[in-house]
Formats: sequence, C-alpha cells, structure tokens
Amino acid sequence: MPNFVAVKIGQFPVPDKIWSVIVGDSVETFCTNFEKMLSNFESKFPCLAQELNIANYIDRWHTLLYIHEADENINMRAYDKSKVYLNHCDEYLSLEIPGLAEKRPSLIIGDKVLVTDTWSSDSPPFEGYIHAVRGNFILMKFNSLFHESYGGSDVSIQFHTSR
Repeated sequence: MPNFVAVKIGQFPVPDKIWSVIVGDSVETFCTNFEKMLSNFESKFPCLAQELNIANYIDRWHTLLYIHEADENINMRAYDKSKVYLNHCDEYLSLEIPGLAEKRPSLIIGDKVLVTDTWSSDSPPFEGYIHAVRGNFILMKFNSLFHESYGGSDVSIQFHTSR
C-alpha cells in the first residue's frame, strides 16, 4: 500500500461572477430555470460554449472547477440545521441527521462544522470537525471549552466541505 502524505488543499473561493450567474436576479433563476442559467454561463464565459482547444483550455477548466465548487457549497446547505441539540458521546458531540446514510453527496470525516447559539445573535461561532460518520450520526470535536460549556441548548449548525 502506498504511503500518502496529508496535504491540505488551498482555499479557492468561487468568484462573484460565477455566483451571480448561479443565483441570478432571483431565487427562481437558481431553482427552476436551468436553461437560462446555462445560457448566462455561456454568454459570460464564452470558453464553455467553444470547442475545447489549447487557447481556452485553462479558462474552461478553471471555470468548470469553480462551478463544481459552487455546487458543492449549495449541496452542503441541505445539511445545515437550526434549533438542534447535540449529544455528548464520550469525547465527541454527536448529531443525528435522518437520511444521511442514503444521501449523496454526504458529509464526510474532516468536513468543517460551525455551531452558533440559536438564541444569541452576538455569540461567536464555534468551529469543529467531523471525526466519524456512523449511519445517520456524525461525531464532532470542537475546542475543549465548547465541549465543557455546552449544556444541551439549541444551536444552529452549518457544514463546509473539507479541503
């Protein structure tokens, strides 16, 4: 078996120009009008409508990678929850997410988790990571201060893909 070296991939935020095509001028554009979105992509990014060649190769693949990254971000929003409580489970905090095992794409080990107090708008978010996925349950670790102070109150939770 080959030895792999853990290397964290850098952050490559999706450019606003791509988000503007995806979101469009209304939620309807994003949700229901795929043909309009495709047309907008091809007009704002001509490399997507052209046949692949040496002149457009880099621009085309960069654009496609950013579109994929935006899609990953959108898919992760399906797992975000508000007004949930976490359970202490040994050294972890756990959360049940019904249907997690069947859905694709899914949450995976290493995905980032941001937790905020549902009832306090000025409380800072706590950052943690998924350490295990067991069926419909995820096991997460945060800063030890959060583990010690968390008493079962409602929290909002947001997930971000690992890099």
